[in-house]
Amino acid sequence: MDDDEFRGIVDAAIRDAVSFVDGEISSERTKALEYYNGKPFGDEEEGRSKVVITEVSDTIESMMPSLLRVFCAPERTVEFIPQGPEDVATAEQASDYCNYVFNRDNGGFSILNTWIKDGLLSKTGIVKFWWDETEKVETSDYTGLDDQTLMALMLDVDGDEATAITAHRSYQEEAPEQPPSMEGQGVAMTAASGQPQMVTLHDVTVERRTKCGRIKIVPVPPEEFLIDRNARDEENAVLVSHRREMPVGELISMGFTWDDLEGLSTGGQATDLQTNQEVVARRTETDVNRTASLDPAQRPVMVYETWMRIDRDGDGIPELRRLIVAGPGCKILRDEPTDHVPFACWCPVPMPHTFFGRSVADLTMDIQRMKSVIMRQTLDNLVLANHPRMAVVEGQVNMDDVLNAEMGAIYRMKTAGAVQPLAVPFTAAQSFPVLDYLDTVKESRTGLSRASMGLNPDSLQSTTKAAVSATISAAQGKVEMLARLFAEQGLKKLFRGMLRLICKHQDRERMIRLRNQWVPIDPRHWNAEMDCIVNVGLGNGREEEKLQALMMVKQTQEGIIQQYGPSNPMVSLPQYKATLSAILEIAGYRDSGKFFLDPPANMPQQPPAPDPKIVEAQTKAQIAMQQAQASAALEQQKAQQSVELERSRLENEMAMQRYRVDQEMMLKREQFQAELRLRQSQMIAEAQLAQQEQMLDAHTKTNMQPVQMGGEVG
Repeated sequence: MDDDEFRGIVDAAIRDAVSFVDGEISSERTKALEYYNGKPFGDEEEGRSKVVITEVSDTIESMMPSLLRVFCAPERTVEFIPQGPEDVATAEQASDYCNYVFNRDNGGFSILNTWIKDGLLSKTGIVKFWWDETEKVETSDYTGLDDQTLMALMLDVDGDEATAITAHRSYQEEAPEQPPSMEGQGVAMTAASGQPQMVTLHDVTVERRTKCGRIKIVPVPPEEFLIDRNARDEENAVLVSHRREMPVGELISMGFTWDDLEGLSTGGQATDLQTNQEVVARRTETDVNRTASLDPAQRPVMVYETWMRIDRDGDGIPELRRLIVAGPGCKILRDEPTDHVPFACWCPVPMPHTFFGRSVADLTMDIQRMKSVIMRQTLDNLVLANHPRMAVVEGQVNMDDVLNAEMGAIYRMKTAGAVQPLAVPFTAAQSFPVLDYLDTVKESRTGLSRASMGLNPDSLQSTTKAAVSATISAAQGKVEMLARLFAEQGLKKLFRGMLRLICKHQDRERMIRLRNQWVPIDPRHWNAEMDCIVNVGLGNGREEEKLQALMMVKQTQEGIIQQYGPSNPMVSLPQYKATLSAILEIAGYRDSGKFFLDPPANMPQQPPAPDPKIVEAQTKAQIAMQQAQASAALEQQKAQQSVELERSRLENEMAMQRYRVDQEMMLKREQFQAELRLRQSQMIAEAQLAQQEQMLDAHTKTNMQPVQMGGEVG
């Protein structure tokens, strides 16, 4: 196939896809965008209510938290399944690494938010993923280098191909003064002339270029995605294309030259994408009226990055090729074979045998229109009931007073009854049941109700908790169905494509942090064809029921491990850790590594459990031995008690005997002391008596006179 024929086929296929998407699909998506933004319907009348009930926006925004919680709560949203026993360890590592790339390298939450909302609003949500080789440029400035330092730096630069000296300036400068100890050696001053010595210094700019390969994941605006009208899915479509406006500078950074891009820039003219009705409906007035840049490198070029199945080599078998087509003339800038289509798409309400299905906006737009009409009529009726029209007799009333809408204004009239209100009954209340019916229709279509939005069954008193729980589970069924569709159509394709790209392009080990540990990741020996599963609970009940089931599983696992050891054929420690992690995820803790470590692979094995009969016999023998030991211990205790009693009796008798002896001795001591005191008293009394007698004798002798009787003495 020559170049002209090849370009003609590609041009025709792209034009047909543009006609299909812009002509048939884009109008429906534009209408959904207008309903989501609450734009007027176009049939509003002046002086009448123009209110718009944002049913589409309320429904989509109410679904978003439930869907995001499903995919953001698990620690690992997607897990890979090993194809054989040799893939068990690599599947575990691939699951951790791909989830790390999705959430850490690319901002997984923002991607999920845009991806899911695009599907709910615009029929399909699309993300594009590819391996991006980014060249990082770092510039370092070195000033005041001497010759030796410059030489060492140049040697380092010569040994690294990614490093180069981009600027070099040499200049003379006076040498700095040396310490006193260096004087006299001719370092700072020349000995001959005494002039300051000059040295050569260098200022150098070094540029280092490093290439870093990473997977890039970007949500694609629905209007930028093209697909042929007969496609059923993006993987087997004849043509899939991503059209977008790219500045000339970005194309040059991709390897194209100014000659390749000559005549492709649209200049100041509006392109088909700028005037696309979806783009106009999404953009604000400021975006629509923006002016084109005067920088030639910023001039936009319409680029179609296309994946097409075409028989270029003429062997009768169409091959998948990646084409970069630019400009209005469909100039092919690049043509290369490829093995995959880097898009993952999902549709919330898929239609069999076609690519584009229906969105949640399609299910609720008519309800928004009907509720808006009813609300407008209700408000108009309420206004007429509160402010009725007035009937006046011409010429009998001052018309300026009648036209004055001020509250409590005075009507000047010539005759009584010249002004009369035309009473309008408030009949809009009869339409309120219709609004309730429309809410019921919306619930049946979307599954979104107050019950599915987290109503607590404990707060309802009119029925049983089990009945309310069943109602909530049934209401959540359609939302969970959307989650399953997103998992099967979107996330599985994305993660399988990520695994293939990692195995194909990552040629070196990468160190990442998982569960507070630094882990080396080397995917060069992984199996790129591993399948994956998405952790989505469909039909598993509410969180309380899931938690109860997990607690039962945990108790059963603990019983098996306790009875048969961790090496039993039914439950392993990694499975037990997975149960604990699931319990923590329901509780809201994504990183179970903060609480439990992974069991080591070389953990010592526990011997197998013995025969129950042997265990029973050993148990009986152990019981008999324990009984004999207890009997011997009892006899020994009795003997010891007898010895203790006899010893206590003897000690008591000896104590009584010592007590009697002590009492007798004490009595004798007291008698002796009494006799001694008595003897002392007698001796004192005798001494006092003798002393008194002596005193009496002395007194008598002193006072004695001779007695004269008759006349003669004596």
